[in-house]
Amino acid sequence: MAIEGEYSKVNTLKENINDENAQIKSSTSREKYISNKDLVIDYFKSNNLVLVLDDFHYASEELQFDIAYQLKDAIRKEFKAIVISLPHRADDAIRKNADLSGRLNLINIEPWKKEELKEIAVVGFKQLGVNIEDLDAQRIAIESLTSPQLMQSICLNLSLISNIYEANKLDTTLIERSYKATTINLPYKDVFNKLQAGPSTRGQKRKKYRINSGDELDVYGIILEAIALDPPLISITIDELKDRVDELIEPSNYKLDKNTLKTKLQAIQDVMTNSAAIYQAFEWKDDQIYIVEPLFLFYIRWGVK
Repeated sequence: MAIEGEYSKVNTLKENINDENAQIKSSTSREKYISNKDLVIDYFKSNNLVLVLDDFHYASEELQFDIAYQLKDAIRKEFKAIVISLPHRADDAIRKNADLSGRLNLINIEPWKKEELKEIAVVGFKQLGVNIEDLDAQRIAIESLTSPQLMQSICLNLSLISNIYEANKLDTTLIERSYKATTINLPYKDVFNKLQAGPSTRGQKRKKYRINSGDELDVYGIILEAIALDPPLISITIDELKDRVDELIEPSNYKLDKNTLKTKLQAIQDVMTNSAAIYQAFEWKDDQIYIVEPLFLFYIRWGVK
């Protein structure tokens, strides 16, 4: 990107072309210019504005590097910017440009706690004259995975399913029906299918394992089933995943080792990286799975696959 500078041009003129003693004269013109970036910086500063970059983690590595590079120069000129990313990706901008380390303040915004989410159900149903047990409200909060929007959606569907104007008490069956109803409009069916399919097999058949439900799945299907097991977690270590996989596969089957799981997780990560943003539902990084989209985890737990 261009920066402020000067543009010089030399014009030459030869007099008396047919004369052996012709004189050559020159003139120089200079023009000062300011790049578009500098104009933007000046506009933001003069109007006391702040640039907000949301979902920084969705940008490609190349774009992240370029943004970090441009921010370095802009911040030096007292430009203000806020970069919003996931907690486990909070230092991405610094990793892309170490010179930003002394120019950034990292602010961690805490996710909603279970007790806070629970209040959405307790207060809301009380206003409707419906009794909800504290344990049931707690269970819905756990399923909401720190998302107040998901908590509200579950409560809305629970109200519709239970015929709220006639019911005065909610039970577990109604609550689980509301979970399934909430997944109907979630756009993750194709995402699940693509991640379960994994990379192209090039015509080769994958080994399948019988799980305790009686179904037979390959490693990619087993990994997604393991992620969906109780309790729902927004981050899972490779050791925790290994325990979940062992719990899924019937004892008579060959156990999957951690190296195999790591290899398959990297393959899934490659599929997500090379796909549209909606397919980037979780991230495999530093031997840990990070759920990027809580709604995706909710879908694979309760949706019709």
